[in-house]
Amino acid sequence: FLNYRELALHKLIGDKLLDQQMTHLKLQVTEDDVQRAVGNIMQRNGLSREQLAEQVKKKGMAWDEYMADMKVQLKRVKFMGQVIAPRVKVTDADLDE
Repeated sequence: FLNYRELALHKLIGDKLLDQQMTHLKLQVTEDDVQRAVGNIMQRNGLSREQLAEQVKKKGMAWDEYMADMKVQLKRVKFMGQVIAPRVKVTDADLDE
């Protein structure tokens, strides 16, 4: 079993490798993509931008940090959709299990 330090190290290595792969593939997320995602979050939760910013602040995160994190998350979603998902094949037999 891995301890917390080893788990953290594995996560950091995995994140770095993923970032390198996304850079190699030239995956882009625009400012409009980020704004649209934030707008969707506000709409789903019935929040104004100010209310969302307050929630972000309560969690100890600066707005700029939140937006940068959102950009990274969107890049990862794009990577999963373009690279990982096409490689995953689910058969009827898999569904029956």
